[in-house]
Amino acid sequence: METLTRKTLERLSSVDETQCATVLMPTHLSAQQNGQDPIRFKNLLQTVEREWVALGVRAADARRQLHPLRERVEDALFWAHQSHGLAAFVSPDETLTVQVPESVGEHAVVDQRYYLLELMPVLEGMRPFFVLAISPKAVRLLEGTRNQLQEVDLPEGVEALDDLMQYIESEKQLQFHTGTMPGGNADRAAIFHGHGGGESESERKVRLLEYCRLIDRRLRPVLAGRKEPLVLACEKRLAPIYREANSYPQLQEQPLAGNPDLCSPSKLAAQAGELLRPQWEQQRAAVKTRAEKLLADGRAVNDLAAVLDAAHQGRVDTLLFARGTQCWGQFDAETRTVQIPPKRQAGDQELINRAAITTWRLGGTVHGWVPDDLPNGQKVTALLRY
Repeated sequence: METLTRKTLERLSSVDETQCATVLMPTHLSAQQNGQDPIRFKNLLQTVEREWVALGVRAADARRQLHPLRERVEDALFWAHQSHGLAAFVSPDETLTVQVPESVGEHAVVDQRYYLLELMPVLEGMRPFFVLAISPKAVRLLEGTRNQLQEVDLPEGVEALDDLMQYIESEKQLQFHTGTMPGGNADRAAIFHGHGGGESESERKVRLLEYCRLIDRRLRPVLAGRKEPLVLACEKRLAPIYREANSYPQLQEQPLAGNPDLCSPSKLAAQAGELLRPQWEQQRAAVKTRAEKLLADGRAVNDLAAVLDAAHQGRVDTLLFARGTQCWGQFDAETRTVQIPPKRQAGDQELINRAAITTWRLGGTVHGWVPDDLPNGQKVTALLRY
């Protein structure tokens, strides 16, 4: 089973068949909660089969194509290793299951394309960032999202720390020990202190500043050209010293205080994600404000035909859609018209999904919104490049 990545979504977005089926559903991490997940998955597969048959697919062919997924229903090991969401894809050429790091709504969709509309905002929400973890034992740069972090290979000399340890407390120089927080908290704060009173506070800061400058110099080629936020994880008193030495513009003001060696990468990811959340929410609010302004200026559209036309011309910079909404019909790219029958007909496509896939493949971004939050209460809004 794959994990949702941009590469996976790029491949899925290129599929254009006549018998594509997509199943999306939330899943649970714990065995106590995931007992109903296989049953819900089975029911969604039955929905796909009924839709295929209603659209003219032979029942035997529908059952045959869904057989690999139906085998998963009784696969206890498969359900024991889930994330927050599950996506399954079936076409004449492949069967694929993908772990989704965020919860998704339940969908069973048969279309000419895979139903990726709900997954694109998840990928956009997996905003990358860095965590720089500094302790007396190691300097680590981790890259990832709020769901997971992976260590980045640093230039030789950083990971070994042999030439850096002269700048940090060690048993023979400045000692590093761990003190218990008031109230007996199990999370213990790392504290720098001198040895034998032989070194003043100002001298200690000078040495630590040189140490931080050396780290910054080693990180420059790794971070060159990058724009992701950098969250510092270190002992609280070291944070302002590192900020003084830092040259990376996206270093965050607030650090994750404490000894990062006591936190797993997943815990560091979650903590950094919470620290960055207000910034992300502010950016999301700015998108809505921008959408409203561009609509007033005629540089955004929310008529579905105009949205599809702009998407096919590569003019859509950002597509906003109302979560949980679908619109089945046909779009004629030559006449730039949309036909939406009262009831879905054979050959119809989910048009918002088509607009989103086209936008995304041509370099635009796709955001899902609560319906009431979209400008003018529309199902879809496209912010135009020109």
